[in-house]
Amino acid sequence: MNDRYLSWQVATVVIKDKLNNETAAMRAIQENDYMSKKTGGKIFHENLEEVCQFKFAGDDVVVKCKNFGVFPAKMKIISIFKGAFNIFGQNQEYAFFITNLNLEKMKKDYPEFFKIKKKCSYNCG
Repeated sequence: MNDRYLSWQVATVVIKDKLNNETAAMRAIQENDYMSKKTGGKIFHENLEEVCQFKFAGDDVVVKCKNFGVFPAKMKIISIFKGAFNIFGQNQEYAFFITNLNLEKMKKDYPEFFKIKKKCSYNCG
């Protein structure tokens, strides 16, 4: 008997190192527990090891990642009919972006997240 209300969805997670401007993208399985007292879920990488946990409080999301710290974030519903969403947050060292779009569509729709900032070397006022 299934007495828990869980769903799983494939997601794309991109974490950007704000210091050196490098990005790492991975496909993940997002698990949502709709009936728990802490609505949220977990993110697993391709070897099904837990990478992050998240909790929802309205549009606010708190993401806790083992290797990257805590991210206060906001969730935006792109299309309620298609179930499309994105979550963006950042802490002092990293920016975090998750969506259920695939990586190619994500790069097309959100190119600013993948842009590399040029370092200024002379007369940078």
